Amino acid sequence: MGIIYDLIFIIFALLYIPVFLFKGKKRQGLNLRLGMYPEELLTALKGRENIWVHAVSVGEVMAVSPLIERLRHRFPDKRIVITTVTETGNAVAKAKAKGDEIVLFLPFDISLIVKRVISHIRPSMLIITETEIWPNLIRQARRSEVPMVLVNGRISEGSFRRYSLVRVMLRPVLRKITAFFMQTESDREKIISLGADPSKVKVSGNMKFDNAVPVTASDEERHDLRNLLGLGMSDKLLVCGSTHPGEEEIIISCYANLKDRHKNLKLLVAPRHIERTAEVEKIVQNHGLVPICVSKIIQSTHGEIFLLDTIGGLKKFYSVADIVFVGGSLVKRGGQNMIEPAVFARPIVFGPHTFNFRDIASVFLSKDAAIMVKDNGSFKEALTRLLEDTELCNRLGENAKELVAANKGASDLTLAGIENLHAA
Repeated sequence: MGIIYDLIFIIFALLYIPVFLFKGKKRQGLNLRLGMYPEELLTALKGRENIWVHAVSVGEVMAVSPLIERLRHRFPDKRIVITTVTETGNAVAKAKAKGDEIVLFLPFDISLIVKRVISHIRPSMLIITETEIWPNLIRQARRSEVPMVLVNGRISEGSFRRYSLVRVMLRPVLRKITAFFMQTESDREKIISLGADPSKVKVSGNMKFDNAVPVTASDEERHDLRNLLGLGMSDKLLVCGSTHPGEEEIIISCYANLKDRHKNLKLLVAPRHIERTAEVEKIVQNHGLVPICVSKIIQSTHGEIFLLDTIGGLKKFYSVADIVFVGGSLVKRGGQNMIEPAVFARPIVFGPHTFNFRDIASVFLSKDAAIMVKDNGSFKEALTRLLEDTELCNRLGENAKELVAANKGASDLTLAGIENLHAA
């Protein structure tokens, strides 16, 4: 079975490597993904015992951050080594790393490469975030007697259907994982259905709730941010976070229509991928409006539409928003994290396509903590209601903040489980 999987992944890697070579910015990660580490890195890895944490992209890095912080305090003699798959995830992980912690790219899941990387990192434990199932990584870690823990586990309906097609191959892989900490009972049932040992699967909740910590909360800081955008006391700011292709056109069109009636409305759009900033600029210009990139603001700027073109600043602008739209949801991308604006007690709007945050979205709606819209028309209608109904805004915002507070604690439950494994 391992040989078959190796052949499949070798073919994939051969097709994928030219992409790295074509996109120069990604070449730096190619050697790491091939398990070819420079001498200084090998020396550093030998210096301490390592806990290996894998988080594929930005969302997973952010989700596992509270657990990493707890691991630092609980195991101060060990060093955290983080691997990611995406460039943006890698950048965020490096920004969050402390001390001598090391951030790498996940190696290609080919037996010889993975075996070499495990021998370099020599992890005392491998922690896999959400549901990143890499058969050879798991198989080789088991052979090296490395305990493996899957944390903040979730399986979307789409992933479950795909995994079900290879259930026979997946079951022996899942049986090699030491423990599973899943977000919900539904996720627990799915991973067991796919082959995990029921005795090893626990429900611990969603660690993303633990990551909902305000980064800008004081009145003075909020004033400075609004002043940066040149916002007056009566101005209202709509922040549209983590938007995807197809959404900006809806957002800008809706904003242009609302401006006739709500002249004090301002807009900040944060594309999920900042390399799309120029594309979004053109959409704004096509509507006869003038976009201003946040990175180019030197001092207070009086504008109408702002584009967030830097990584890591979205939370700050959620804190000064009057209304928040969470992107990836008006188009079929599965939605983005609505917990981040909730901690600031902001009224939240999202579209119907939230399958990546299915359970979280359901809880928000059931607790009257957000509004779900279906299309362009209902999006405009929802924004109009919020702009004209202060009481509605306050109720949604407070409900959202209370919901987050009530659901914290998954990281502590997961850490307790890891401690039990460590002590065993």
